[in-house]
Amino acid sequence: KRRQHRTKVEVRSDREIDEVVRQWEPYVHPRAREYFSDPGRLREVLQDILRSVDRAADPVLGSEDMCVRWYGDHSRCDSGSDIADDISPKSGRRHSREDAPRAHLSHRQAVFKMVKPGDAEQTVTYVNRVLAFAFAADESF
Repeated sequence: KRRQHRTKVEVRSDREIDEVVRQWEPYVHPRAREYFSDPGRLREVLQDILRSVDRAADPVLGSEDMCVRWYGDHSRCDSGSDIADDISPKSGRRHSREDAPRAHLSHRQAVFKMVKPGDAEQTVTYVNRVLAFAFAADESF
């Protein structure tokens, strides 16, 4: 995949965010609708995700050939580094799917805070997991 590089993030307006979420809604998996029994809460979560993505990028309906850069919060790296890249710090080679199950821990991961249904407090949640839960077919989830 090609990476999308921009020097400055261009954020969507609230109106643009609402429009993109409306475009996503037909693709939301029933398990996500059931989990977020209040449709407004699911909408808020999706809006929060869009607030940390450039207006030219779409992590749901965008091109499969383009990576979407996350401009929000990130998890901390195991290595203590604040910089995430595609090179393994130990071997100097690129990570692959065959790498150790914990290899991803040396990379920062996109996260955001949300209140899960039934909880009273915000928790840090991985963006990729929320998107997979909300949109992936059962076969790939």
